[in-house]
Parts: sequence; structure tokens; C-alpha cells
Amino acid sequence: MKKIMMLGIIILLQFLIVSKVSFVSAQGMMGYGGWGGFGFGWIFMIIFWALIILGMVALVRYLRGTKQNDAGKTPIDILKERYAKGEINKKEFEEMKKELQL
Repeated sequence: MKKIMMLGIIILLQFLIVSKVSFVSAQGMMGYGGWGGFGFGWIFMIIFWALIILGMVALVRYLRGTKQNDAGKTPIDILKERYAKGEINKKEFEEMKKELQL
């Protein structure tokens, strides 16, 4: 759920920045308003591309669904965690432990 919320926020920010950049650009091109070619346009472009890249990275991580906290754990460690959380009972724990030790 947290990943989905983060992805939604990134997409919303990207939309807001794109709409702001296009609005400012349109004002300058029509001859009224704008910054006359100077100002902070380059900052918006950097922010825009940074958000695009972060959005892509977040999307790839979300779609891959890998858990970084399970890296480097042995099967016995994972089995002990499951037993400690109550996901399996003592009988199942002992059976799986014997199978893993073979």
C-alpha cells in the first residue's frame, strides 16, 4: 500500500510540473507574460526530468516486487522468523527444519 501511495504521489507531482512548465512556456511563446527566455526555466526542466527518472525507478521496483530485507538470509533463518510470527506451528517447524538439514 505504501508503494502505491508513493507511486501516486510521484505521478501527481510529475503532472503538476509538466502542466506548470507547459503553461509558462505557452505564455512566453504567445508574447505575453513569461520570463523572456531567462529565469528559472532550467530548474523546472531539471526537476521535471528528475521526477520522470524517479517515477520510472519506483515503477520498476514496484513491478519487480523484490524484498531487499530478505537478502542474505538462510532458509533456516526464514523458517525461524515464520515460527516466531506464528505462521507455522511447532510440528510444521520441526518437519521443515529436518527437511532443510538433509
